[in-house]
Amino acid sequence: MDILAGMLEAVSKKGGLTKTQIRGNLTYKQSEKYVKFLLRKGLLKEQKLGNRMLFSITDKGINYLRGYTELKKMLFV
Repeated sequence: MDILAGMLEAVSKKGGLTKTQIRGNLTYKQSEKYVKFLLRKGLLKEQKLGNRMLFSITDKGINYLRGYTELKKMLFV
C-alpha cells in the first residue's frame, strides 16, 4: 500500500509522469508490475503525448490517497 500511495502521490504532484519518472527506487520489473496494477484498478490513466506515454492520477486514485492518508492518521498518530 505504501508503494502504491507513493507512486500515486508522485504522479498527482507533477500532473503527469512517464513510467521511468514514476519508478522511484523500484527496479524496472517492479515498477512495471505496479504501474500495470494501478492502470487495471483505474487509479492511473495513460495518455499519449507526442511519442511519449504519460500517466496521470484518476479520481479513483485521488480517493485512494485520501483513504490511505486517513488510515495512516488513525493508526500512527
